[in-house]
Amino acid sequence: MLSNPQGMVEFLFPVSGTAVVEQAGQRVRVDADATVVCGLDRPLGLWHSPGFEALALVVPESRLAARASWFDQCLKVFEGRRGLGRVAFDLLRTVSVEGNALVAAEFDAACERALDLACLAGSGAREADSSHRSAARATIRRFVADHVADPELDGHMVAAALGWSRRYLQAMLHDEGLTLSELIRNARLDMARVRLEQEPALPIGWVAVECRYGSHAAFSTAFRSRFGMTPREVREGQVR
Repeated sequence: MLSNPQGMVEFLFPVSGTAVVEQAGQRVRVDADATVVCGLDRPLGLWHSPGFEALALVVPESRLAARASWFDQCLKVFEGRRGLGRVAFDLLRTVSVEGNALVAAEFDAACERALDLACLAGSGAREADSSHRSAARATIRRFVADHVADPELDGHMVAAALGWSRRYLQAMLHDEGLTLSELIRNARLDMARVRLEQEPALPIGWVAVECRYGSHAAFSTAFRSRFGMTPREVREGQVR
């Protein structure tokens, strides 16, 4: 039992049986095929059949700000045994079974992944093209662009800074056919081209190192794949 449920949200994943959840005059019936999301700030009624069992994931509402724009403190129900809802349920069930074998960091990481998946499942198919996902992608791109010169920039840094899991970041970029690593690589190559064009005296090898390439050849190959020309060809075009 939570000592202070203020500001908390519960994802309830029924395992067996049925239940009726009521809050603020809204009543929903859930069974093992559904998942219900509810805020715990307000009185909540729960009636269930004999043998009802469920898994519960309780998180601060602040954790949903960028993940679940669809949640507005009203009861929400989404498919819990198909698609991402099923994946989230299976992951939570595994965590429940293996909990004693997990250290705290592993347990937290697994729950974080389950939360990401549950939020995406709750968003539904229409959310895929919504302003929520567009805004999330813009946030990711902006962070990468602002930190592209940082040699420590990688997926872990982006996830930690934005407070999102890497799985969630990947899901947001999936619609554009990009991985987070590709986004960072492309941003570094874009920076490299600007530097080559604006600083003709800067050695190409230095630019390659700044972009985290271990060899001039690897840098040239990646550069040509993105721009259709080598770094030297870009440099020569500026000199002429």
